[in-house]
Amino acid sequence: MFLNSQKNQLFNMIKEAGLSLHTFKLEAKEHLLVTHLPTGFYFKVLSKSVGVASDTNREVFNLFISYTPLTVNGVLFPNQEKAYAPVGKWDTVPAVFTHWVALVKKESEEPDMWADLERNMLLFDTTADNDDVAFTNAELRTVQAKLREAARQIAGTELPSEAIDKLTLVLEQQATQSESLTKKEWKMNFVAAVTSAVIGLALNPTQAHDVFAIIKSVFSGLFLN
Repeated sequence: MFLNSQKNQLFNMIKEAGLSLHTFKLEAKEHLLVTHLPTGFYFKVLSKSVGVASDTNREVFNLFISYTPLTVNGVLFPNQEKAYAPVGKWDTVPAVFTHWVALVKKESEEPDMWADLERNMLLFDTTADNDDVAFTNAELRTVQAKLREAARQIAGTELPSEAIDKLTLVLEQQATQSESLTKKEWKMNFVAAVTSAVIGLALNPTQAHDVFAIIKSVFSGLFLN
């Protein structure tokens, strides 16, 4: 049996950490279990009888604390549990809970680079307006001018020089391929080439977003959507 004051203490610690309380679930029956729903990480306190005190003849309970994920040298093992030696007082629980909340906060604030990449790719979603026909000469000049402009803007960013050189090469190659591919083929090839370059360069989420933002801005409304 856990006291409301104890449960409220954990509630306030989550709140003070700046995490959304709606993403947590509490169960307090034979054990106290706090689960962070998005990650599946949980914090558990089990109150278990360990015998009877000889001086008072009263039942003695210890608290068994455990949580996921297990961390070893900074590496998270989400399906493995970290278990603490049993303790006799509640005072230890908030100290361990603080550490667990910090783990949850770090993981929940970690950007999902693959999801971000997928969202950026959707900016160039194929539509029925992209006929499977070749570019006209006027369209080719426009596309190739846009590719040069994108390269110019990327060169003006704070990306590593290796990334700028790689992306510039990709855009130059796309200018050449626009002369032999249909609009639909070129668009699919263009998106795949830029995406592959961003992944291969291991750009961080901010850098990847900047690259896609430049491409979207330069090509806004032109053959790409």
